[in-house]
Amino acid sequence: MTPPRARLALAAEVALVAAMLLGAGALRFRHLDRFIASDELRWTCRSINFHTALADRRWADTFQVGHPGVVTMWLGTAALPLDTVGAWRDLARDTEGCTDLDTLDNEGNEAVFRSVAPLLFQARRGVAAATTVLLAALYLVLRAGAGLGAVPAVAGLALVAFDPFLLAHSRVIHLDAVTSLLALLAVVALAAASPRIPPLPPAPATLPPDAAPGDWRTRWLALSGVLAGLAMLNKASALVLGPAVVLWLAWTGRLDAGWRPALRRVVVWTLAAAVVYAALWPAMWVAPLQTVAGVLGKAQAEGGEPHASGNFFLGRPVEDPGPLFYPVAGAFRLTPFGSLAVAAALGLAGVAWRARRGQRKAGRGGRPARTGDRGSPSPRAERARPAAAAMPGSAGLARLDALPAHPGVTHLVAVLIAWAALFTLFMTIGPKKFDRYLLPALAPLQLAGGIAVAVLADRWRLAGRAAGLSVGRLAGLVLVAGQAWAAARTGPYPLMYYNPLLGGARTAQRAILVGWGEGYDLAADYLNRLPDADGLEVAVRGVSNFAPLFHGRTRSAEGYRPGRTDYVVLYINQVQRRQDADRLADYYDHPDLTPLHVGTIAGVEVVRILPNASAAPGSPLRLALGQQLTPGTVLVAGGETVLARHYAGAGPLVRYWGHWSADDAAAALADALPADWRRGIVVRYLAHDPDAVLTAIDRIARRDAPFVVGTGDGAIELTVFNRSSP
Repeated sequence: MTPPRARLALAAEVALVAAMLLGAGALRFRHLDRFIASDELRWTCRSINFHTALADRRWADTFQVGHPGVVTMWLGTAALPLDTVGAWRDLARDTEGCTDLDTLDNEGNEAVFRSVAPLLFQARRGVAAATTVLLAALYLVLRAGAGLGAVPAVAGLALVAFDPFLLAHSRVIHLDAVTSLLALLAVVALAAASPRIPPLPPAPATLPPDAAPGDWRTRWLALSGVLAGLAMLNKASALVLGPAVVLWLAWTGRLDAGWRPALRRVVVWTLAAAVVYAALWPAMWVAPLQTVAGVLGKAQAEGGEPHASGNFFLGRPVEDPGPLFYPVAGAFRLTPFGSLAVAAALGLAGVAWRARRGQRKAGRGGRPARTGDRGSPSPRAERARPAAAAMPGSAGLARLDALPAHPGVTHLVAVLIAWAALFTLFMTIGPKKFDRYLLPALAPLQLAGGIAVAVLADRWRLAGRAAGLSVGRLAGLVLVAGQAWAAARTGPYPLMYYNPLLGGARTAQRAILVGWGEGYDLAADYLNRLPDADGLEVAVRGVSNFAPLFHGRTRSAEGYRPGRTDYVVLYINQVQRRQDADRLADYYDHPDLTPLHVGTIAGVEVVRILPNASAAPGSPLRLALGQQLTPGTVLVAGGETVLARHYAGAGPLVRYWGHWSADDAAAALADALPADWRRGIVVRYLAHDPDAVLTAIDRIARRDAPFVVGTGDGAIELTVFNRSSP
């Protein structure tokens, strides 16, 4: 029978883990209807296309892109029944998975863009649910497979589940969070299959290192292969798991039991990964070679070239940030608790390596100790024990020499650190670098850190243990509470969380690229509250981030029209990378242009709304009109122009329209001009307004020589005319 104290401990563990998972899940499901991250619109459309291909049994068309994002599209398929997507079933196909948005940028399509936002927010639920389930699976594998005690498993889970960076990516319909957790689970299951982790009861301790295929190690090995196959199925960068694990299995297997068992382990893992990769991707059923070639081709194309939009690092725009980028970005993406934990993991790995090295030196002929032999402390360590014990407050130092309590702990920590280092090195090779690409390395580092903190702290007992509570348990609870608090404080924008030990977001914006779409919603919310929001035209760089949230018409930064665009929205990473240099020069760098609104998150300006510079107070046009619009002067301007739509002058305004002929304009002007008019001025944006209105003016007035203010597409012609007859 289980002792009452053990039953109580188990109940407390279950309650704590359940509360953590519920909290982590709640954070993933809250505020899912806020901003739209970059590429989310594409993955929503690809999920719809994937679902449609499944419904129509067009298996080859389940290949949407070489990333390949199959798991994410399965999640999107589960979250978006086809009967709820409406017109987007055809639009997703016609726009090639929303990679071609030109047709949606046309006037009259505002409602079409807005209709996709609810679908996208619904699709996010699939990723939020999946990542929560994967966190629960992680805890089970840590306890049942890796043999961790409750305290280090809880501490490790807390750092991963409540990591703001992982949380942020668990709330968007994208690849990185799902891929990171699948890869992490694969690595932990692989470590559980290692003969270097002794079996836990009720597994017999006499099992040989490589038993029959039905033994528990083989099952964990197969599970690792399945999880790795899923990770590879979602993102091509996870393919590095393949050669890394195969080489690791072959090498460690040869050392532990010889080449034949090692080869069998390689076959089990590889076969499990390959089967799940093919089984869950229908394109592999009908065109396996073309499908694999598409994935590899995309990986080579994406990783071999810098990002088309450029990057930003240490205060300047760059194409390739170089080898320091990921260490810097990774440090910014940790919490203070995560930073401490990662340092603890590296320290524990260092202590274990030194102890292992001492054991090898103490062995016969310097040969390494066999698997499962924990060995005896090194002679140097034995000599150090009495001296350390004699030092004031050094009882804990002596206990550190007994690390770890379970011989599989340091092995698991070492495997997690090795995987993180290998993945970081792999991602550093290519010139295309973003902080989210590092997520598969940060997750295992934080898991290793949580485990290490609990194990190291548990060596230091509270004086006398009067309360019966170990420092390890206290450290675990502190990690749970601290990491959960950091995550909960991020609100709808966990992506804007940066390590406060390094200065937070204010410092991060000067070091790395900041912003993945969060903040565009602040601009859309502000503009939507304006009285004439439905009739406004706004130019932004992130059309897919902004248009589904805005009530008016959205144009791309390249589609900016000086005479038609009401407002320009500038985004933080657009400014960092100096994209759309002409717009930045006219708007961001303009010393006299006052923003209509500035949106801030975490104390950082992420978005700025500015009025059209051509008609803003102090602009050359306004200055010229201030001189020419004398009392009684009539202003004639295109009805579509921002000048006419926002005109608030005292004098009369007569509108003309671009589609008018000269006869139409003459007739309209005859009716619209005041009966007593004597003088007027015609304003034409040369890039957009036709000259038919001037022909019409010639019939009723004498024109002065025109003059032009502004240059390029923003050139504006002003023509004064006077009445030719009483």
